[in-house]
Amino acid sequence: MKTFEERRERYMRFSMDRRVGNLATNVNRLALFLEQDHSSADTFYLLRETQYLVDWTSLEMNLENQVELLELQRQLSRWKLKWDQIWTNDLERQKVQTQARAWAEKLLGWMEEL
Repeated sequence: MKTFEERRERYMRFSMDRRVGNLATNVNRLALFLEQDHSSADTFYLLRETQYLVDWTSLEMNLENQVELLELQRQLSRWKLKWDQIWTNDLERQKVQTQARAWAEKLLGWMEEL
């Protein structure tokens, strides 16, 4: 398995619209993993990976989008801190699914601007 550093180097070679698309895909996959009852560990790993993608993507974004990505990063961190509660509570899982899908849609909207 590749290290996160190797993944970062490869990811940073992508065009910005591809990076944002990959980030949107990861965020949407979070919602799908929660909906389809993937394992908690797999879903948590995807959450952690998504945090890396946010960091890497924000490096070369304009200030307005960096602020938005910072808010996404905060949201991911809140989910991470409350992960056990989210995973075991259907209502909380549905909230996270809805929020993740909204973020994915927002990110996909950015691709038209890049």
